[in-house]
Amino acid sequence: MDVQLAGAVRQEGAGGMDDGRVRPFSNGFEYEVWQEANCERCVKAQTYDADTGIYGPFTCDIEEAVALACIGSGEITAEIAARMGWSVVNIAVLGWPCGEFVPLDEPTDVMLRRTGAVELPLFEEATA
Repeated sequence: MDVQLAGAVRQEGAGGMDDGRVRPFSNGFEYEVWQEANCERCVKAQTYDADTGIYGPFTCDIEEAVALACIGSGEITAEIAARMGWSVVNIAVLGWPCGEFVPLDEPTDVMLRRTGAVELPLFEEATA
């Protein structure tokens, strides 16, 4: 039987409440918002090599668990959920802060680290 708690689905039985696993995101949009607000702006984020097209190894247990859950059952352990700041209280807040977030020195590093591309300005400066 599924139990709905403020947007987080927990399943009873195998892989559910009995073994302390939770589903922190109810859909892919919530996952993307959280990941962009936290992992993509964190020094521990997985890197990407634009020349080879290969992602580097995970350096953060939370990012790895959430990424694997995204392509699996959507569930993570209660321990990882606690470390990432998940709770029934803040589940309604999109992109709540991760408990182990360490900000990048330069915000523009986000695009370079994830895509290997330079972030393009929206508007070019006018030349006289």
